[in-house]
Amino acid sequence: RQLDFSFFNLTSPSVAMDGRHAVVVDYHYSSLDSLEFLYVVFYTLIGGDWVRTAVFVKDCDVGEESWEALHVVALSDEHAMIGFPGFLNNTGVVYVYEYEERINLWVENDEIVLEDGGKTSQFGSTLNLDGDLVLIGASDDDGGVVFVFQYDGSSWVQDGLLDMPPDDETGGERIAIFGNLIAMRSSESVDIYNYGSDGSLTSLQEPIPLSNDDGWYGGLRLTEEHLVYAVGNGVVSFCGRSLLRGCTKVPVFDFVIYHRPNATEPFAFIRKLSMSSEENGFGGGFSLEGDIMAVGDVMGNVHLLKFQN
Repeated sequence: RQLDFSFFNLTSPSVAMDGRHAVVVDYHYSSLDSLEFLYVVFYTLIGGDWVRTAVFVKDCDVGEESWEALHVVALSDEHAMIGFPGFLNNTGVVYVYEYEERINLWVENDEIVLEDGGKTSQFGSTLNLDGDLVLIGASDDDGGVVFVFQYDGSSWVQDGLLDMPPDDETGGERIAIFGNLIAMRSSESVDIYNYGSDGSLTSLQEPIPLSNDDGWYGGLRLTEEHLVYAVGNGVVSFCGRSLLRGCTKVPVFDFVIYHRPNATEPFAFIRKLSMSSEENGFGGGFSLEGDIMAVGDVMGNVHLLKFQN
């Protein structure tokens, strides 16, 4: 299925879904007057149709064109988070939204920033949310670190730290979580671990090798049966309908898909999914929910793809 978000003039939006909720995020930059802002658009599945239920517009300050201004989105249960690592000279911020059941609306609840004296940067460059647990990545002098936050019923409290694979300057997300499963991407492989209650990591299978020809990366997502990562496949030029938008280059991505039939089997390669052309292609920010994958394209559409055996 394809959803049309062209009303917002989005280019390559990032998408997250969980059950009956979806959130679509895109960064806008006008080269004419240097206006910068984020669109955050929430949808709810009502009577078989996706209905727009909330729209937030946030001012930004990154001074980059859209494909350089990475935004990462995650949604789980009644929590949603938007990572914007380029905010405030690459300091980074994570915006927090909560669904208020009594009023049937998403509300902006908080923002998470680090106050560590500049030891880290690009906070929010990796963002994976599962229930009341979230992993938020940042860069440091040793390559990277993952901050573990737990929701205590009213706020998000830091609960631990994990070392992240070294930054190989290929961009994209390098860690994903689903329950007690964690996937970590380095420059050479994707490793699958069991995440223990004490914060320990236990390897579950042989590393999944990556090709040196893959170039740069986008999102990384994990479920009980599927592992998917986005890999760059060129750029396309996009000229928005708004006079303030101007033209910009937007990266397009393929998706490398792995599957395992049950928890005792390793993840194995299935296929590479592509929609690249001179005018359109998939964006790198996507979501996995059960057998459904949601991903935006350069023209501002959101595609819902279903895995079939």
